[in-house]
Amino acid sequence: MYKITDGGIYQENIAILKAYTDDYYKIVGFRSVKVAGVDGYASYKREKVDEGRFDESISRARSAIHEIVMCNDFEYFVTMTLDKRHHDRYDLDVFRKRLAKWINNYNTKEGVNIKYLLIPERHKDGAYNCHGFLADVPGDHLYRYGVNSRLPYAMLKLIKQGRALYNWPAYAKAFGFVSLEKIKDKERAARYVMKYVSKELGSVDAGANKHLYYCSKGLNRSREVWRGELTKVLEPDFKNEYVSVKTVDSFEAGISYFTERVDGEGW
Repeated sequence: MYKITDGGIYQENIAILKAYTDDYYKIVGFRSVKVAGVDGYASYKREKVDEGRFDESISRARSAIHEIVMCNDFEYFVTMTLDKRHHDRYDLDVFRKRLAKWINNYNTKEGVNIKYLLIPERHKDGAYNCHGFLADVPGDHLYRYGVNSRLPYAMLKLIKQGRALYNWPAYAKAFGFVSLEKIKDKERAARYVMKYVSKELGSVDAGANKHLYYCSKGLNRSREVWRGELTKVLEPDFKNEYVSVKTVDSFEAGISYFTERVDGEGW
């Protein structure tokens, strides 16, 4: 179905199927997409509505974070801090550059390939730390914290409850306090960390030409595997005025919502 507006011709009821892993797919239905040419299906461009640069940046960052977490085999959830005696806790850009270089050097020196996704958290006083995800950190490079470790009360309480929290001594020596915990539920962990991509962080850091998250190169991303019109009602897991999103566990389950495939260069 098409509609004609002053802004152009739009096709309604279009959706895409995206593959994250072999058993994790998402159907993303759009309210409408703008047809790029008069010739119909040559190409599409997603309809954009400017509701503020920061809101748009935050939405894109949260979506990307969730995608990266679900598409990669991260093993640990991590909190990284900076020791104010050795680093400027208020300069996020310097921290990012030093950390990326340090991890590259560590990989080369130790013969490993540690991968990461990190989201900065800005405290009320303007200082930063990072939360995120790590993959391929050798287990023998970590040291499990105990009940007698010098830790904040909240962490000691978790340890006494049986939670396994780990120190990464190499990072601690180079930067400051760090805590790792094995991931049990990637979906839950992804949604938890997305809260750190806040409007306050976006207004400060996006305006300063800084990223809202950092990740290593070569991480897996989702793939578009189908595009077409929806043939049945999508009961979404998430919905706003522009898109509806539903998670399914197989390619076959995903394409059951579609008509024949629509080819093109994308939106």
